Order: sequence, then C-alpha cells, then structure tokens
Amino acid sequence: MPEDLERKKFEILAVLALTIFFTAISSWKLGSADVPVTSFKIRNEESFYIDLKNPTKVRYLYLLYKGELNFSLFIGKPDGWRRLNIIKVNDYYRWINLWVGEKTRFIKLYFPTADGEIVEIVAVDENDEKIKIHSIIGKRSESNELWKMIDEQEKVSLPPSYLTETYFDEIYYVRAAEDYLEGKTPYEWTHPPLGKLIIAAGISLFGYSPFSWRIMSVIFGSLLIPIIYLLGKDLFGTFLGGFIPAFLLTFDFMHYTLSRIAIIDTFLLFFLTTSHLFFYKYIKSMRRPKFFTSALPLAIAFFALGLSTKWTASLGFIGQFTILLLKRLHSNENLEARVKPLLWETIYTLTWSLLVIPLYLSAFIPYMAIGHSLEEVFQRQLLMLSFHSTLKTTHPYSSEWWSWPFILKPVWFYCSSVCDEVRSTITCMGNPAIWYLGFISIFPILFLAVKDKTLDSLFISTIFFSQWLPYALLSRPLFLYYFYPNVPFLSLAATFTLKRISSRNLGKIIASSYLLLSAALFGLYFPVISGNPASKEWIDLLRILKSWIF
Repeated sequence: MPEDLERKKFEILAVLALTIFFTAISSWKLGSADVPVTSFKIRNEESFYIDLKNPTKVRYLYLLYKGELNFSLFIGKPDGWRRLNIIKVNDYYRWINLWVGEKTRFIKLYFPTADGEIVEIVAVDENDEKIKIHSIIGKRSESNELWKMIDEQEKVSLPPSYLTETYFDEIYYVRAAEDYLEGKTPYEWTHPPLGKLIIAAGISLFGYSPFSWRIMSVIFGSLLIPIIYLLGKDLFGTFLGGFIPAFLLTFDFMHYTLSRIAIIDTFLLFFLTTSHLFFYKYIKSMRRPKFFTSALPLAIAFFALGLSTKWTASLGFIGQFTILLLKRLHSNENLEARVKPLLWETIYTLTWSLLVIPLYLSAFIPYMAIGHSLEEVFQRQLLMLSFHSTLKTTHPYSSEWWSWPFILKPVWFYCSSVCDEVRSTITCMGNPAIWYLGFISIFPILFLAVKDKTLDSLFISTIFFSQWLPYALLSRPLFLYYFYPNVPFLSLAATFTLKRISSRNLGKIIASSYLLLSAALFGLYFPVISGNPASKEWIDLLRILKSWIF
C-alpha cells in the first residue's frame, strides 16, 4: 500500500512537472501586459498635425491603429504643407511605420474617409530614439481628445514586435472579443462564439493587452498535457503509456505555437481531446449504462463545447460514433444478445446527445444579450455554412490535406527584422520526430484494428482518420494547422510503437533516445516557432525543405 501511494505521487509529480514546464515556456515572452489603450476615433474629413517644437530629422512616424484608415501624410508648416504619401490600411491593433526621412517641426495627417481609431503616434529620429511630441492640434476635435493619441508614449516599445501588436488571425478573434466586452456585434462571425468569449474572459481578467488576450490559450494548452496523459494511460494501461504522449505533446512545435496565439484552435483541441477521453472511458466498459454514472454525458458535453468553438469538432464526433457502431457490430455475442444492448445504447446516446443543443445555443447568449434574436442566431448558422462551403479564395500558405503529415508547407504567422542580421519569426509547423513516427505508426495500428479488433488500435486509428480524411472533400483553402486535432493522436500512435519496441534493453535505449531527439529538435527550432530573435543565418540553416518558409 505505501508503495502504491509513492508510485501515484511520482506519477502526479511527473505530469505536473511537464505541465508546469509547458506553462512556463509558453508564458515566456508571451506578450506585453502594458500597452497603449486609449484611442481617438477618426471621422471623415478629420485633419490634425503634431508639433515637435523644434525642427528635427524624423526617420519614421509610427501609428498604432484599429480598423480602416485612408489618409495623406504631410510635412511643412501650418500655412504650407507638402504631401509625402497616401496610405490605405485596414487592420486591428497593428503598428504601421511611415517613412518621413526629412527634417521638420510639423507633421500632418488628413483623413478624407475613415472607419477606425488611432491608439498612439510615435515619432522616431535617425538613431531610432523617440522624439517628444510637444502638442497635437486639429480644428474639428477638442485637444483633450486628440491628446489620446500621444498620451502613453512611455508604454511604447520600439521596434514593434509580436509582443506589442496582433499577428496572424488575432486581428479577427481579438477584435471580436473586444466587441463582446463592449456590447457590439462581433466583427468575426464565421465560427461559433465560445472561443472568442474565452479570449474575452482573459481580457476581462487581466486588462487589454497582448498578454491578456493570449493567456487563455496558454492555460488551455497546458491543461491538455494532463488530459493526454490520462487518455494515454487509459489506452495503454501504464504510467509510461500516459507519460510518453504527454511528453511528446509538450515538445510539439504546433502545440507550442498555437498555445501562444489568441485564436480558437487550442480551445477546440482541449474540448475535443477531453471529449475523446471520456468517450474512451465509456466505450471501454460498454454495457447497459446507468444515468449520471456513465462517462458518455461528459463526452457529449465536451463535444458540444468543441462544436461551440469550431464546427470541425463534428469530425471527432463522427469518429466516436463509428467506434460505437463497430464495437457493437463486431461483438462476439450472437445477434439476439447484441440487439437489446445496441438498442439501449442508441436510446441512451440520443438522449444525452440532446445536451448538444442547449450547450451550443448557450454560447450565443452574449450575442443575443446585445440585441440579437434567436431567429438571427439561426440566420448566423446559415451564413457560417454559406461562408465555409463557398469560400474559393487562394492563400500563399494553404496546403493540400494529404501533405499535412509530411509538414510540407508550414504556415508563417509572423516575421519582423530586429536589426539587419536578426529576425523575429513565428512559424506554425509540427515537430518532425513526433509527426513522422506518429504517422508511420498509424498504419500498423490500423492493421491491428482490422485484424484483431483491439479497442486501443480501433480508437486511435478511427479518430485519427475521421479527423483528417474528410478534408479531402473540401475545395476551399486548407492550412496545416487544421491537422492540429490529430497531434495528440500522432503522439499516441508514436507511443504505441515505442511501447512495442521497449520490451528489450535495446528498445528502451531507442525509445529514450527518441524522446531526447524530440526535445532536442524543439530546442533547435525554438527561434522559428517562438518569435525569439535569432540570426538570419541560424534561421536559414533550419530550413531543411525548400517549402519551409520562416
């Protein structure tokens, strides 16, 4: 008994150590917690100029803005201006640097049309040092309102980076989260609301900043470590069966990158993987279940939360239903013995599946609270369906579904030059050691599922293919990170192989070396998946395939 207690303590501490480690590295340089937040709403025909007090050689004028701006940039003096450029931009909480390159005291901006805000304006000299702005003057707006554009100079860090602005699809989801908090109709409407509401919760708890809108992804990504541990332990029946996939997920590139960005995919993965965990617990001991004691309601509830985040959660549900059907159809019992349990399970499953409807609709309560009706919620579903089924645009980082396991085309999230030879870059891709072994392992697992009909092989292979192959039917642009829900299953598949070979001493050495290789690759590629500045020469050396852009 004391030995069992010590063993359990060790297992808990081991998984806790992985979780804390992942939380620490994911939170490190996540984003600034103190950024400019006050803004000035630009109106049509708005015009103002800034006064530097003394003529100064201005290199850049930086603007932090939200929304759509159409403006002209002038230098000179109030009774005589010279236009330098015409600029059109449409983005959200993003810095734009405007080249000036001349000595001037006054800089003017004129907006013939606009539907956006300016959060902060910063002037920079030839040495990349901030120039103090003495005043900001306009005819149509009060000076105290205009002052909002230059009142937080001490919060500005230059040059701009992912730490102080949005990047990739954050421009949609963070904007929608802010809309919910301000009681506005959300800007992003192509996915259900739950993921954006979770981001909004982070902003509400920690204030408006890159740190606050990304921290919820870190939390959900970290919680996935113990979830995959529990699933692996249930599947393989041992501590190592759970620890190995948890270790691999900790050091997967894509899991790390998507756990540090304010988009909805990590929330989807958490809900979906947790649903798979409870579904496996249910299917493992499938018999006439009793209400309130089965794991099935929890599996369905977490599936509903996943569906309320992103519709692609339905692919995982298809896999679960397929397993349920195959498990009963391939039972060794005679037909008469199978019919009654199958009928009961069907009624039981359908009864609990009714949970999906209220849970899904509850995600739209904040949407209805700002003045939208239930009929508008229904219309929103039709609009989402139309958008995803008719989207035909192209994208430079889109990739074919069959190429995902081979990591042929990563998605380049962000890039900026820190200086001439140093770059900050964030690329979304998988850890080759984990993805390649995991994908190779899927096929013997599938063979065992067909030949021996073992539950662990049936579960891994069915869920994996159900979450991947349906993308072959879509004609819209697809991206590598759509494969993210299968990353835990690549880890489980790799674990399946490692456990098979580790029964002998040589196999144990190979398995241990493989785990070290996975962690070493994570360290090696850390600069290209984290945004941490590194030399261009070092980054270029990591580009093994020509299609790897970072």
